[in-house]
Amino acid sequence: MFMTVWKRIVVKTLIAIAATYCAAPCSAQESSKHEFQRYAQIEVLDAPAPPPGHVYTSEAIDLAQYEELESLGVPPFENELRHETGVYTSPLGNLPLSDTVLNPSAVPPSNLHHRSRPWPFWVRAEYLLWNTSGLTTPPLITTSQVGTSRADAGVLGLSSTGVLLGNGSISDDTNSGLRIELGTWFESSPGLGAHFAYYSLGDGETSKGFANNGTAILARPFFSIEPSSTGPNSELITFPNELEGNINVSTSTEFDGAEVFAHYVLDQCSTRRIQLLGGYQYNSLNDDLSISDFRRVVGPSSGLAIGTTLAEQDRFETKNQFQGLAVGILLSTRQQSLTMDLGMQLGLGNNRTTTRIGGSTTSTVPRVGGGSDVSTTAGGLLAQTSNSGVFSDDEFAMIPQLNAGLGYDLHPNVRAVIGYRFLYWSQVARAGEQIDTGVNLSQLDPGGPTGELRPRFEQKMTDFIAQGLNVGLDFRF
Repeated sequence: MFMTVWKRIVVKTLIAIAATYCAAPCSAQESSKHEFQRYAQIEVLDAPAPPPGHVYTSEAIDLAQYEELESLGVPPFENELRHETGVYTSPLGNLPLSDTVLNPSAVPPSNLHHRSRPWPFWVRAEYLLWNTSGLTTPPLITTSQVGTSRADAGVLGLSSTGVLLGNGSISDDTNSGLRIELGTWFESSPGLGAHFAYYSLGDGETSKGFANNGTAILARPFFSIEPSSTGPNSELITFPNELEGNINVSTSTEFDGAEVFAHYVLDQCSTRRIQLLGGYQYNSLNDDLSISDFRRVVGPSSGLAIGTTLAEQDRFETKNQFQGLAVGILLSTRQQSLTMDLGMQLGLGNNRTTTRIGGSTTSTVPRVGGGSDVSTTAGGLLAQTSNSGVFSDDEFAMIPQLNAGLGYDLHPNVRAVIGYRFLYWSQVARAGEQIDTGVNLSQLDPGGPTGELRPRFEQKMTDFIAQGLNVGLDFRF
């Protein structure tokens, strides 16, 4: 509901910005020049008397001179002005004029424009509340009605079986984070600037567990590839009067990014500006999926000694690192203290993927007369020796982004900002996608496997979406 309302606000903002830009090109807007002149008059008339020993630094120019200056590309039109001792600055742009000491009353207000300079540096800090693509998996945990036979318990495809976890997204897809941006305008090169930005979402960690003392059915489903028993099957974790135990599935997702961009002011006037952006872009997406189960034998039907315990773990990790070049455009429009921005950018480059799969099984068997034998072997259920290891690959990827925002000046050099950003990543490896539910348990036999070795690793790629709300403050100095 929240995201739906916010998307409506974003759409209206985009329409407003587009309408402002489509109204007329800057070069044809004589009204904006006159508006600039009118505001300059107001500032002159309302300016307080200078402190003792100080004067106003200003320059008298006419409208033709202003038009000539504007055609040369005046730096940022926003209210980004620096106040200095003995200098009176107008909040309406930068006029690169030589300093001349004048008494404002000696110059007709209709012809007077005060010299102003942009704040050369900015820092923006934003809180992020973003929704991201969840971690999807095949069915991981199933249950069956009490009374189901051992052979059918937890087996997919039967009417008596229900999925407790998996067969869709299993992770929390809403996370908080932080974005920091540092930027500067180059005073020696009007219209040129640069910024560095870093953003990160907090670790999206989830943990879901199920336990039973042997009165219900919990199972881990798989598809058996063993030649003697091909078809849907399951590994029992709990079963009435035979097994008691628990199973836990935990996930963790980290997403962050950084960019170093140059800014070039393509066009601007007193109420709008168009900037071109370009530079280096980096993004990282890491997943960690762990499946742990524990079971204890409490009945004689399993064929194992009563008191025997088995603990398994399957772990799937993926890392994606994108590095590439990005280009973009930023449109801005201003009305009094309110600013509206619309930005679009496209990153193209290489995504380096790394997948790590591993598993283990620890068994504890009680000895006759006391004590126990403990052994640990490689391989769990879905992470066997046949698919364990570290696998890397390179994929061409693109990351388009769209952002829209509103800003309100709380102070000449402090602005409150709120916005929306949408990011799409075309080629990523997610941990849940790398699970192969086909299993050939004969590879655990002392005599060696028969038939196809499964599970196996086959890298599967998907896409990733991150979108949400940004709220913060922009400081100019």
